[in-house]
Amino acid sequence: MRSRRVIYVWLIIVLALGGGGSCLAQGQGGQYYIQGKPVSADVAQAAVLVNEGLALVRSNRNEEAVEKLTTAVQLAPNLPEAHHNLGIALAKLGRYPEAIEHLRVVLDARPDLASTWLTLGGLYQSTGQLDQALYCYRQFLSRFPTHAEAPKIASLAKGLEAEAKRVQTATAGMGGPQAAASRSDYLSEVTQQGVFKWPARHMPLRVRIAPGDDVPGFRFQYAVLLQEAFREWAAASGGLVAFTFVDGRGPADITCSWTNDPRKLSNTAEAGEARVSTESDGISKGTIVLLTVPLSTELPLTDNRMRTVCLHEIGHVLGMGGHTTNPEDIMFYTSSLADVPKHLSARDRATLVRLYSSR
Repeated sequence: MRSRRVIYVWLIIVLALGGGGSCLAQGQGGQYYIQGKPVSADVAQAAVLVNEGLALVRSNRNEEAVEKLTTAVQLAPNLPEAHHNLGIALAKLGRYPEAIEHLRVVLDARPDLASTWLTLGGLYQSTGQLDQALYCYRQFLSRFPTHAEAPKIASLAKGLEAEAKRVQTATAGMGGPQAAASRSDYLSEVTQQGVFKWPARHMPLRVRIAPGDDVPGFRFQYAVLLQEAFREWAAASGGLVAFTFVDGRGPADITCSWTNDPRKLSNTAEAGEARVSTESDGISKGTIVLLTVPLSTELPLTDNRMRTVCLHEIGHVLGMGGHTTNPEDIMFYTSSLADVPKHLSARDRATLVRLYSSR
């Protein structure tokens, strides 16, 4: 009986906040200075708002941040930090076209800003614009080869290059990525390496979730979210897939664990990793490893993001080995900048049912 082991990866987003007006100073006669250069009262007020908006973005109060940073842009339309941080706040609310517009304004004036190349690459990546994302990351690596984020971005770019080739192959006969994303399911995209699923005799699949109390960054809520994600997939299957949770003493089909060390994953630009072992009649074992710390300090590991990662990795361990080209699907090839609740799409549900209904 032949056996093989497959690793499924999911790329994260990297971004960086721009600096604020922390160097703002007031001199004699009411004159204001930023980095030693005199500025108008409007620019000085905008710099204060940028600092306040920066703090709000970092604390994930993004709607309040958008309000302050929009005012800052109105007061000082040539202040790069205002546009940059407004772009991030908008992106975290899912308002991607507006966010991209603000980041492009920055780079048109200041192509020497490493953080903006990083963040614009992240925005393009999050919206499925692979070529543009790769262009931004390559520009970053070329312009700032000694930057602290360079090794991570190099790893991320390598993963995106592989994904671009996969997308090209997967959608070659479908009219391209846009046509593929409009189909009712994406089974052909996620089964390029073969059709693998759990045999019916394994149902319900026994799931063991390892304790994470000794893993830095772990919160008990993460385990709750993971269980909820398994239940959401089960409900989506219409009875074709079922799970039961077991403790550490019994045998398990799927084992889930936690780590705070990205180096323990196959790609250091991953938020999680799923592996499956297959035999002649389908999948025989599965493992999921979830990261308990954010890979980008500007994207805290919120419950929304952990839920999305859990849903994605479970999809892989159920046999959806590839990724989709539609950012609305949970099996999209990369994580999202938007910190919003995400659940299975109609295409996610249709793909699972089709996979497990096939003989």
